Amino acid sequence: MKSTESQVSTFFRLSKGRPYIQTEGIFSIDKHNFSFEHNETQTEPSVDTGIPKYRLTTYSIKVPLYIGYKFVDSKPYTMGVFTGPKAKFLFTSMSRQQFSNFDFTNAKEYLDPLTYSWVIGLEVGISNLCFDFIYEVGMNNASEYIYIPESDKKFKFNRKLNTLSFSLGVTI
Repeated sequence: MKSTESQVSTFFRLSKGRPYIQTEGIFSIDKHNFSFEHNETQTEPSVDTGIPKYRLTTYSIKVPLYIGYKFVDSKPYTMGVFTGPKAKFLFTSMSRQQFSNFDFTNAKEYLDPLTYSWVIGLEVGISNLCFDFIYEVGMNNASEYIYIPESDKKFKFNRKLNTLSFSLGVTI
């Protein structure tokens, strides 16, 4: 599986000394490419080699609520840790799906429109620049099932969104 994510966000932080509470509004576009057979000779992913593939593009709003603590807070440098829950609201009507090289033509994955995760992170600040290193653990399945009308069957597809990410931001 190969995934890419593009996002833009804004955050609000309320702090009293070193501890803080922070929330964000994040608009995200996620692209997932699943290949069901590994082929060492394939060098270009756009080449159709007959390997079954599933492509999924989703649009969502994510809203985390973090509790953090800055253990370094001497201008212009800061460093801290944070943790908290994150809710993801998926615009299911906007998602695009493409199954290729399967024996069926009308398959559809039904996605859970609301998923939750837990976030643990490290923040580093230098002047107005901020860097976040984040590990996100999915709490529930992002997929309800895949339905194949030709066989009238539903298949479970276990997909929790566990992510390691890095972000760069500017505070105003």
